[in-house]
Amino acid sequence: MPWPQEGEDVHCDVCNRRAFWVGKSSNNYTVLDGPPNELDVLLVCKECEALMDHFGFSNYALKRYLEFERKIEGTA
Repeated sequence: MPWPQEGEDVHCDVCNRRAFWVGKSSNNYTVLDGPPNELDVLLVCKECEALMDHFGFSNYALKRYLEFERKIEGTA
């Protein structure tokens, strides 16, 4: 996604949690830059960022992990 505008309703690219973007130093999200030649960025909420740091996951791996976890919870 391109850089959000201040006050824009955005979602985490990993868990899809929604919150307002409050600027480049947002306390809700961390920006993971895309490839150097692209204007797109990934937004990751602080909870997902903490999980990524703890488990050493990439954003893709964390997304797959959360999808798997939801499938398990849905069958319980």
